[in-house]
Amino acid sequence: MTQFHSTVLSNGLTVLAETIPYAYSVSVCFFVKTGSRDETTAESGVSHFLEHMIFKGTQKRTAEEVNRLFDDMGASNNACTSEDATIFYASFLPEYLEPVIELWSDVLRPALRESDFNSERQVVLEELKMYQDEPPYDMDEQARRAFFNGHPLGNPIIGTVDSLNAMTPEMMREYLNRQYAPNNIVLCAAGKVDFDNLTRLAEKYCGSWTPRDVTRNLQSFTPGQRLNRIADSTAAEEYIIDWYPGPNPVGRDYYAAKMFASLIGDESGSRFYWKLCDVGLADSALFVYSDYTETGAFNASFSCAPEEEKTCMDIVADVYDDVLNKGFSEKELDQRRRREMASLIMREERVLSRAFTISSDWICRNQYFTLDDEINILKSVTLDEINDMAKRFPLRPAVRFAVGPNEE
Repeated sequence: MTQFHSTVLSNGLTVLAETIPYAYSVSVCFFVKTGSRDETTAESGVSHFLEHMIFKGTQKRTAEEVNRLFDDMGASNNACTSEDATIFYASFLPEYLEPVIELWSDVLRPALRESDFNSERQVVLEELKMYQDEPPYDMDEQARRAFFNGHPLGNPIIGTVDSLNAMTPEMMREYLNRQYAPNNIVLCAAGKVDFDNLTRLAEKYCGSWTPRDVTRNLQSFTPGQRLNRIADSTAAEEYIIDWYPGPNPVGRDYYAAKMFASLIGDESGSRFYWKLCDVGLADSALFVYSDYTETGAFNASFSCAPEEEKTCMDIVADVYDDVLNKGFSEKELDQRRRREMASLIMREERVLSRAFTISSDWICRNQYFTLDDEINILKSVTLDEINDMAKRFPLRPAVRFAVGPNEE
């Protein structure tokens, strides 16, 4: 039987764990509540850049030593940055819990050597250039910025060429000291882990971290209104992305919005799939719900041959009208519910996924859900709740961006 545990150290570090007796491995993640939405204009991209620098060595370890130690323990480790968070994680065998916690506690206080900083800056700039060479990425960044209309959620995660070139180790160190305070971090473990031992290790290796006042801008925003076409004669296809207002990711709305989006535009078995992809009109057609701390949005993305663009967009409009006027059927909901439950169970069987889910739910929704809790909520979401989404959040894009060879 799985058990959930939580405690807060005297310096504010939150420690969570879901002990899974039948698991053979354990995953831990340090979930830092900071991302691109917490950056000033001058700091744009610092969260992602710092994620890179975390692995470049500490005062007592070089980058090579850090990588070798993770390898010696057989650990699979990595990190990721989003608008809301920067997450550092590792999966490994239970007997390595202490050396992994010790290593992460050291790594999360990087040296930020200038030579490493300058060389890694070039790596990040090359990454940015690679993304900018892909029309859908650059368009997506512009569309998201237009939708969030000056709100920090529209900040680019990777930053800009100007902000990255102007960034200094001192700027990054100030950001690290400000945002990586223990009271702004959750340490979460899932799998075969002893919680008392995890807490002891957290206190031993992270208890000396100094707490600080950390604030986040949670202001509301009015979505921007913009239609924009970017003519690109070198593109082989037409790419379109839409952004729409959506519900806050709290309570049953979170699950209803996920199901609503999946019914419209999951990669298989959805309205978009049957009307656009299965018949060969579009190469891809997705509709998803994106959730952030205290706000949410729907967004759709399409790719198709340039000559099929108008036909595809007409079909999309017809799908939206049908959803609004007729809604979904019980048969569609039952099929989608089974698919979502199967996907959830298969994903959450992995202890790393559980660690991510638990951390995210705790930080974003102030709650812990067992896997059974989530399954029961999915079972209980009603057709009325899902159909009501189209009435509360009309499916008319606040922002639409298109890039490709079409000019009109």
